[in-house]
Amino acid sequence: MIKIKQIEHNSIYLLEGLCTTNTHFIENEKEVRIFLNLINRRLGQYMSILEYVIKPTGWQLIIKTKSEYKIKTSYFNQLKRKNIRPKRVLNSVNLIISEAIRILRSRFTNITNPLRGREGNASKKVFQKYQFSSIEEARKYIRKIRDREVSLDQPNMKYQANPRYFDQKGELLRNPELLSSKSFHEEKSQSLCKAFKWIKRYDFLGLGFEKSISKTIQKYFDLVDKDAKKKIKKSFKSLISN
Repeated sequence: MIKIKQIEHNSIYLLEGLCTTNTHFIENEKEVRIFLNLINRRLGQYMSILEYVIKPTGWQLIIKTKSEYKIKTSYFNQLKRKNIRPKRVLNSVNLIISEAIRILRSRFTNITNPLRGREGNASKKVFQKYQFSSIEEARKYIRKIRDREVSLDQPNMKYQANPRYFDQKGELLRNPELLSSKSFHEEKSQSLCKAFKWIKRYDFLGLGFEKSISKTIQKYFDLVDKDAKKKIKKSFKSLISN
């Protein structure tokens, strides 16, 4: 996996945000639903959320950014609709998406802080951006996300949050599927198999696999997205509205 600095249009990325020291990022089911709702509202106009995982210590999203035209049009329409006159108008895809994620995290903190009776940020200011280096790496990581096997733990005991404040009512213990995108895709396993077979054929025909691995990854996600888009969108809205 390759750490990057810039987000481009029509591309696949892994985004990651970690909580601050001695703090849980989420502590109960209500906060998880709040975060999912904010993701849908704040990021949906700029990208498709292909996979997600939420842990007590942070979150990860696998996203596919929309076209440059759609991203910029959504941004300027939002400014016009809300009659916002920013000090600096953002003209790059990377800046627009980075600002959207900053607002998302700030809004989440503003909502959850009063519920917890705390002050300060729930997550680190800088979120990380990664690209997959191969199809196989992307495939394995998707499985890890869906099975919630991704480790975002704070290694230093001194800075770990007190576990007794996490999931005090046992809601997330009873509904762990809320914490990842696994439930969105359980009925699409056959489609995934077809997509991987298509990728192998694509590579076999020598249409540029070695020269442009990112385009091949994008083709794979395009296939999955076309097949599952309606169901994922419906499931996501149903999940956050409960």
